[in-house]
Amino acid sequence: MMKRIAFILVVAVGALLLGSCSAERQAEKMREKIRFEGIEQITPHGMSGVDVAVAVVNETRHRITLEEAELTLSYNRNKVLMLKLRDAVELPKRFEGTLNISARMKVYDPLSAMYVLSRIGSNTLDDMTVTIDAKAKVGPVRKNIFVADIELQKFLSKFALSTEESEQI
Repeated sequence: MMKRIAFILVVAVGALLLGSCSAERQAEKMREKIRFEGIEQITPHGMSGVDVAVAVVNETRHRITLEEAELTLSYNRNKVLMLKLRDAVELPKRFEGTLNISARMKVYDPLSAMYVLSRIGSNTLDDMTVTIDAKAKVGPVRKNIFVADIELQKFLSKFALSTEESEQI
């Protein structure tokens, strides 16, 4: 269960870091230059949070800082769990190495969370949505990011990710 939550956290942070660009063309260029190479370590903190060490590459000339971020996973329009960054995450320019991400977790209904995470594991993503609320900084530019109720499948496919990748964690 914690592996699936860590996967969702990594996807969310990646999406927020990549989505923090102002123009679609610029965002596409940055997506090509920012890569997640893999998850190196997962440290769960019970049901209160998780720390994840991720191998990343930033080939851009911009330092990217995710100052605040909150991701809410919903099923049938009911909130299931929420992940919130504990501290800002900074991806230095021209960086290749490990990025440590720490998030608090709020589970609204433990039984629903277990059910939803099992559905994610079996790649049954119907009726699941993600809401993102974040503040990012790319170089000197700050940007507020808010995406409401995007289908989980669309969210994953936008960044060429799938739930099968979480099986490797």
